[in-house]
Amino acid sequence: MSHPFENPVVRYGLGIANAAIVVAVGFLFLDGLVRNLVFGMAALEVLVTPLILERAVD
Repeated sequence: MSHPFENPVVRYGLGIANAAIVVAVGFLFLDGLVRNLVFGMAALEVLVTPLILERAVD
């Protein structure tokens, strides 16, 4: 039985879903510099989460 993280759709989907939650919180509750930092963290999450999950499978 293969691991779900072997599928790239699952890896990228998790990163995008988490980033969407972070962006929603940033947009609804934060402002100014903190909001921009949260948006940057969300962008990093979209890029880094799939790579970390891919290494977790190995």
